[in-house]
Amino acid sequence: DTGVTGGLSYYYKIFARHVLGPYSSGVSPAGSPVTIVGATAPAINQTGFIWRNDDSAGSIAVAQNTALGSGVYVGDRKRLRFQIANTGGGPANGYNYRLEYAPGPGCTSWSAVPMGSAGSSPWVIEESPYLSNSSSSIHLSDISAPGGTFTSGLVNTLSNETNVTSIPAGSYSEFEYSLKSTLNAVPGTQYCFRLTNGGSTSTFTYTNIPRITLLGVTVKPVSGGSGGFIDNIINVFTAITGGTVAPGGGGGGGTVGTPSGSIETTTNTAPAVISPFVVASGGEVAIIGNYKIHTFRSGGVFTVASAPTNGTVEVLVVAGGGGGGGKNIAGGGGGGGVVYNSSYSVSSQTYPVVVGSGGFGGTNNNNGIAGNNSVFGTITAVGGGYGAHGVPTNSAWTGGNGGSGGGGGGTDSGPGSPGGS
Repeated sequence: DTGVTGGLSYYYKIFARHVLGPYSSGVSPAGSPVTIVGATAPAINQTGFIWRNDDSAGSIAVAQNTALGSGVYVGDRKRLRFQIANTGGGPANGYNYRLEYAPGPGCTSWSAVPMGSAGSSPWVIEESPYLSNSSSSIHLSDISAPGGTFTSGLVNTLSNETNVTSIPAGSYSEFEYSLKSTLNAVPGTQYCFRLTNGGSTSTFTYTNIPRITLLGVTVKPVSGGSGGFIDNIINVFTAITGGTVAPGGGGGGGTVGTPSGSIETTTNTAPAVISPFVVASGGEVAIIGNYKIHTFRSGGVFTVASAPTNGTVEVLVVAGGGGGGGKNIAGGGGGGGVVYNSSYSVSSQTYPVVVGSGGFGGTNNNNGIAGNNSVFGTITAVGGGYGAHGVPTNSAWTGGNGGSGGGGGGTDSGPGSPGGS
């Protein structure tokens, strides 16, 4: 059989048929295996690699067999293509090429790159919108051919291990994976990658090992975006990586909206450097770029588990808006107050959070109800002022004071005065 491997020992069980009796069995004597002669073993060599950007063109991030150490940040998704050559005399049949990583520079403690949940792993397989999982690869001209005949490999974007594949003797193939660094990755640490046969390195040699080092920056440089709409909430931003700040474009002005009112704000503030980072919990947690955002839509507690000396967070507090006045020609409620602190000092403790609700609108000849304050620690955003009711024939009414003043109630002869902020 051409599927056997030369040099390996095979044992056979022998069955004998007795007259009118059942089968009985025995095995060849211990130490007397049958050895296949004439077949030769495969020899798999990881001859080369190349780092690619995860874009529609699959652009080259760095030249063939070169470590990647610039322009890559925690949370970036990259594509890594391996070149595998079978330099042995026999075919490499039934191999599952598994992607593994190890911290450098020694690269001795290897683990499979996980799929789905990263757990404690600094790397995870993540689907690329530009690749089709388990599709066949073609030879990439940016990687020099090692000689021999090219055999199609596979592209993996959903799994760390390929389907069963074979490489004939004297042939080479290429395998590509899409992977992403997680919050467990340590900026400045070099990581190494290799392929194995389902975890086995038997028959493998490694001429070239891919390496990557993530930049130790707090904020990845990005271009400015347009303003967004935010309801009455409290947002707490904690940086999740240590290091320096990379320059980026300024964002456009946002609209902070609360019931019955609004405030227009325009800011272009550079984020503060935080290193090492604050570890905290509470609210609705989301990871956006290199920020961990805690959003509170109702009261709660922000708990800091650990923080460095002089640790800070960014805090945005928005109060509830005031209710509009009743009757005709009534004033609108004022927008909830907004407080932003780009460097609020925190330590290992809990911080109470109160999210103020909007005020009810007035009925008949009644003013609206002022909005409620929102509080984070020692920060208080004042609720919006109430809107004054309208009185067709009497004197105009003044709107209530608040984070933003409420609108004044009018008369048939003129408007009322707005409240103060």
